[in-house]
Amino acid sequence: MTKPIPHLYAVVLAGGSGTRFWPLSRELYPKQLLKVLSNQTLIQQTVLRVRPIVPAERTLVVTGAGHVDGIRIQLDGAAGVPKENILIEPVARNTAAAIGWAAETLRRLDPDGVMLVMPADHVIPDEPKFLRAVALAVQVAQTGKLVTFGIKPTRPETGYGYIKAAGRHPLLSQGGLKALAWPNSWRSQTCPPRSATCAPAGSIGTAASSSGGPTRFSRKWPPRFPSWRAG
Repeated sequence: MTKPIPHLYAVVLAGGSGTRFWPLSRELYPKQLLKVLSNQTLIQQTVLRVRPIVPAERTLVVTGAGHVDGIRIQLDGAAGVPKENILIEPVARNTAAAIGWAAETLRRLDPDGVMLVMPADHVIPDEPKFLRAVALAVQVAQTGKLVTFGIKPTRPETGYGYIKAAGRHPLLSQGGLKALAWPNSWRSQTCPPRSATCAPAGSIGTAASSSGGPTRFSRKWPPRFPSWRAG
């Protein structure tokens, strides 16, 4: 039976400009508020996906002022995320700033906390396997490492970056899942426009698609990050 993982916190990145699913999505109604392949919206799916291992009170959502009302409404039912756990960005500054603010918030709440960062708009059909991958990654993160999930690509895709490892070696393996260390060099790249032969497609086993806003775990974050207030 899956149980909550001690000191694990979920951080859901729920910004966006509402352009990718236009005309269904809008600037004030981005795709994470839409129902896609489910009777639940993408952000509801994201929060509930990790509920077996992360309770609602350890779930934080980072979003902008223009989206906060819709997100609060959607997360007030079964998702049950406390309103005070929604961090409202005063101005959009993309992924790094959102993660940094959440990390600083969690550092104050729980110095031993491990942070699971997830975009609010992913669709993950095999949720039990995902939870097993999270559990394995937490073990690695607890040794002080930063962890990202790689997705085995099935085709070239100019809209996503990819990670190509050099000199990687195994850290842990469990249930068919592997955690690899990239000690010497690693590169995050994108496929060139109109490319039919970007590296992942020709390098299966040496490259993985980045998961967009990658799922990361960290117990530490650089100090002196700007202090923002939760709304």
